[in-house]
Amino acid sequence: PTDLMERVMDHYHELTVDYGRLQHSATLNELSLTKRELEILRSIVEGMSNKEIAGALFISEKTVKNHITSLLRKLEVDDRTQAAVFAVSHGLFSED
Repeated sequence: PTDLMERVMDHYHELTVDYGRLQHSATLNELSLTKRELEILRSIVEGMSNKEIAGALFISEKTVKNHITSLLRKLEVDDRTQAAVFAVSHGLFSED
């Protein structure tokens, strides 16, 4: 779990993803993520693999991949590391 977070923090300043209108004021409503996409994004931030996410949510790995594809599109990022950076930098899962 900490490996992903270390990578996220190591690459945080190197990423040049254009977040467009969400750059400074991302809210869950603006992102239009589904409940399942949020669950999967939180799992990514926690460093879980697709297989681990599938097991935890009782869905197939293919379904996890489909949700990840959708949330990457909505966040306008290229990969799961950038999605985790986005979530952390925008405080989407700050101390609940």
